[in-house]
Amino acid sequence: MKKKDDFEHGGNITEIQDKFSFSKDEIIDFSANINFLGMPEVVKKTLKKEIENLIHYPQPQAENFKKELSGKLNLAKEKIIAGNGAAELIYLLVDYLKINKILLPVPSFSEYEKAALKIEAELEFFYLNKEDNFSLNVSELKKYLKRNDLIILNNPHNPTGKLYKKNKLRKITKLAQKENTYVIVDEAFIDFLEDENEYSLIKEVENFNNLFILRSLTKFFAIPGLRLGYGIGSSKLITELEKRRDPWTVNSLAQVAGIEAINDKDYIKKSKVENRTERNFLFKSLKDISDLKVYEPSVNFILIKIKKELTAEKLRNKMARQGIIIRDCSNFRGLDNSYFRVAVKSREENIRLLQVLKKLLK
Repeated sequence: MKKKDDFEHGGNITEIQDKFSFSKDEIIDFSANINFLGMPEVVKKTLKKEIENLIHYPQPQAENFKKELSGKLNLAKEKIIAGNGAAELIYLLVDYLKINKILLPVPSFSEYEKAALKIEAELEFFYLNKEDNFSLNVSELKKYLKRNDLIILNNPHNPTGKLYKKNKLRKITKLAQKENTYVIVDEAFIDFLEDENEYSLIKEVENFNNLFILRSLTKFFAIPGLRLGYGIGSSKLITELEKRRDPWTVNSLAQVAGIEAINDKDYIKKSKVENRTERNFLFKSLKDISDLKVYEPSVNFILIKIKKELTAEKLRNKMARQGIIIRDCSNFRGLDNSYFRVAVKSREENIRLLQVLKKLLK
């Protein structure tokens, strides 16, 4: 069983501030995969305007937010549930389904494992192929589906950045359905793709009653502190989940921010283009550093392996002294202490990262 520290995430700026006496403005955080453009201006204005409404309770099921999503996704709102971040919905679903055995392709987001441990479910791990850039072998995976009640996939995959085609995930869902195995597909980073409809399984909830899709607004719209995500499944499943959830888990500021965010077409278009531009620049530049093996990214983060005798923890500490935070990936199951991950940021910040990396790896 993992220790508490094994479930830590990126984005702990306070730790670095306290340890090295930096101000928040002096730190560049590459450990959290948040859109470097920052929160949309329309969301900032809305939050300021809505402060007075905090004297009222929020809508219990975020009805207005779900209605807006319904129009954007061209999907009945009865198939949508809003959550206090996508993480809340993971816990809610595994608890409702009364799962006994969960299959996790690893490395993967630690909250999946934590949710399994919370309900005392048995975990089985399917190790992705490092030699083949963390590919997902469906033929091999099929053997595991028979003996598990649930499989949790994420696409684009975190932390590897691997992007799986829709047909592959549809095939897995179909195989799982035959084995009475439930499928969760976490699409937390899919908004960063300019062709997301070619990879998302959202429309497949109409065809598979064993499928649940997770989405997050916190990464793409840079509002992790507000906690906002949503899930998509069959109308029957969503009705049952709504009955079992705690009341008012999505606060009123998150609800109005979500409505404004998903309607900000200019911000959405600009984010997709600029993140792609900077991702390509950073990937190409990192590949030029001979001491690093850089995995091809699909969205706004890049997984990297150190080739020389230096652990990710030591590199993280050295870079923290320079005011730069990277994500040590050694606590991801299936990765060792030579892996770290960086988020894609602005050109100026990316150049600073490259300068410090080159200096420290000499």
